[in-house]
Amino acid sequence: MTPAHNKRFKRDSQRVAFLLCVVFCDYGVMRKVSSSVVCPLSRRYIEVHENIYY
Repeated sequence: MTPAHNKRFKRDSQRVAFLLCVVFCDYGVMRKVSSSVVCPLSRRYIEVHENIYY
């Protein structure tokens, strides 16, 4: 008999991983490229209106 997988845990862990990626992309792991910001985790470009980065 094989153990049953917990589908709810799988969905929740995927959701947490996605949220962590979004948090790191928005706050910590940004690189300024002219007037846009590149997020290396999701490789997406974000337009920046302010020049202040934390």
